[in-house]
Amino acid sequence: MLKKKDEAPTLSLSAISCHAYNSDRTQVALSLNDAKILIYDVEGTDSAKWKLAHTLEAHDMTVLDINWGSKTNNIVSCSEDLTAYVWQFIDGKWKAELVVMDSKGCSYAGLRVKWSPAEKKFAIGTGSGRVFVCYFDSTNSWWVAKGGKAHTSSVTALDWMPGGDGCDLILATGSTDCRLNITSAYLKPVDGKVANPGKAGKSIGSISLKGWVHDIAFSADGNTLAAVSHDSSISWVDTSSTSYDKSQTLKLNLLPFNSVIFVSDDTCVAGGNDFYPVAFKKTDDKWELVGKWVATRSVEKKTSASKAMAMFQDQETFGGAQVKKAASTHHRSAITRLALIKYGSSFSFSSCGSDGAIYVFKAADMVPFDE
Repeated sequence: MLKKKDEAPTLSLSAISCHAYNSDRTQVALSLNDAKILIYDVEGTDSAKWKLAHTLEAHDMTVLDINWGSKTNNIVSCSEDLTAYVWQFIDGKWKAELVVMDSKGCSYAGLRVKWSPAEKKFAIGTGSGRVFVCYFDSTNSWWVAKGGKAHTSSVTALDWMPGGDGCDLILATGSTDCRLNITSAYLKPVDGKVANPGKAGKSIGSISLKGWVHDIAFSADGNTLAAVSHDSSISWVDTSSTSYDKSQTLKLNLLPFNSVIFVSDDTCVAGGNDFYPVAFKKTDDKWELVGKWVATRSVEKKTSASKAMAMFQDQETFGGAQVKKAASTHHRSAITRLALIKYGSSFSFSSCGSDGAIYVFKAADMVPFDE
């Protein structure tokens, strides 16, 4: 347990850049903005009390993304060192297998990585704009990458469209080129002879946004793709048809979101630089901002001197103006990533942040949004 001065204990004193759960949510893997992957045993909702179970070391530089497969129990990670690893739990230890990417001209780091729904392959988005679909070549006993150029700038977000019959054929990516691309992820050695949208990397659709894409997510039914952008907007694209021409964008009076997830087919949650997560709900084909999660804090009486000190502690200079941060947020710094715990009407999820904390939120604790 680590404790900051005059603040509640948090999991770490370092920023948590990403986190991912195992299938039953009893363990979480995370990165503290360094080359290690830490796995904690999850007991209760107070992350400061979680116990470190494993330390995974293979990367030479900062780990940028982690994804934990719920079916295979394998972890995949990517790093600033231009490598990706698949981690398998064998005989009580995590063993790393290198993903062969450099033969495909991968001279930039992998920024985002995610297993496909069937977990027979995974996708990596890189700083060069290239997207790789990777699979295990049993003949040579290594992980290989297929793919090509998908964007003109860094790929900062990706997600798989949920597929039927175990086929994971469509991949969505977002980039700092302000575009959402939907491409084929079909690989014959993995998917076999099935109806497919073309070889891996073939473009199926493209949507232009007004800002850099920070994150994207599909709903579990595959009918909606959500995207959060640097211009403080969130967009939804109807992916139930192949035209991808029906969409909605909300421009908000909030700071940009860093992460977005669906918690039910008609509800998604976003979080970022305002320190607290917010909820959006679809009603009559229209998405609206409906709620948020805040902390309930006791108010203590202060002397005039302590009030003056608190005023300076709660303010920060931004663009020449003083902005007072809300005292009711759980996080004390930006939310970096959200992770789903339970999907449906009684959903729950967690957030990690630059303050070194992970907080768990439930549907029942949401309050109406009031700017």
